[in-house]
Amino acid sequence: MKNQLTPIEARKRNTKITIWTCSIAIVALVSAVVFAMSSM
Repeated sequence: MKNQLTPIEARKRNTKITIWTCSIAIVALVSAVVFAMSSM
């Protein structure tokens, strides 16, 4: 059980995943809005 992550490392990794998810969601939202505007 030596390779278990310390809480700080786990939190860093979770934060990175959360930031990636948020940025992908924002990009998808913006592109959807732009697509809706251009198709009108």
